[in-house]
Amino acid sequence: MAERSWLARSLDVVERAGNRLPDPAVLFLILMVTAWVVSNVLARFSFVEIDPRSGQPIEIRDLLAGQSLTAFMATMVSTFTSFPPLGVVLVAMLGLGVAEHSGFINATLRAAMAVTPRQLLTPALIAVGILSHVAVDAGYVLVIPLGAVIFYAAGRHPLAGIVLLTATVNLLIGSASAKWALIGAIMVPMLMQLGVSPDLTQAAYRVGDSSTNIITPLLPYFPLIVVFCRRYVQSTGIGTLVALMLPYSISFIVGWTGFLLLFWALGIPLGVGATYDYVP
Repeated sequence: MAERSWLARSLDVVERAGNRLPDPAVLFLILMVTAWVVSNVLARFSFVEIDPRSGQPIEIRDLLAGQSLTAFMATMVSTFTSFPPLGVVLVAMLGLGVAEHSGFINATLRAAMAVTPRQLLTPALIAVGILSHVAVDAGYVLVIPLGAVIFYAAGRHPLAGIVLLTATVNLLIGSASAKWALIGAIMVPMLMQLGVSPDLTQAAYRVGDSSTNIITPLLPYFPLIVVFCRRYVQSTGIGTLVALMLPYSISFIVGWTGFLLLFWALGIPLGVGATYDYVP
């Protein structure tokens, strides 16, 4: 038996370590409780730093206080039902289940593959992944499991279809705006003082964000993708998916960083009216 390459051995280590992590839902719960405890500790201290929004010293709100816990419990249901992807997920999963068990999907795929050259299957899936950003959340819910079904029907490993479309969809579908709201409020004014425009700051953020979403268990859709994978490979865990996506993540961050630096060096505009330098 041929010796496995260092890359394969490294990914095996990542898979084993990742599969020891708790379920993504449990990770969210642990981080939530951690945030509560940290807020309780920091709320006991006074800060002299000024909040630019209010002009008052920064004050940490204790999330373990009675009023905070009451508000959390009172709004829990509305927070869940107002989560934007919820409606898309419920309707899409119902539709996919009916279409698959009725044989509609298999019949449609057989008809499509009868007129589609096998060598065009992968480029066609990439194109679908790219176009799925128009539907935003539906890209994760509909396109990723569809990639598995198509690859499986074509005699290929279904996880390859999931990996391919997960990588493609994450390049064009941004993560929740909360991350940018947190980072942007700090990075944009700080880099503006160094002469870097907000346009360049946001472009750099998108390079890093889109390249790493596919390997973080805290991506809201990560548990859903793991469930899709387990339908074909029961032993799939967090580490399995991270190990599969890590080469794509590294390739994307290196490639997109190179593109951004090339655009910057050649002075190619990032968009209409966008600039690289900020002049007060």
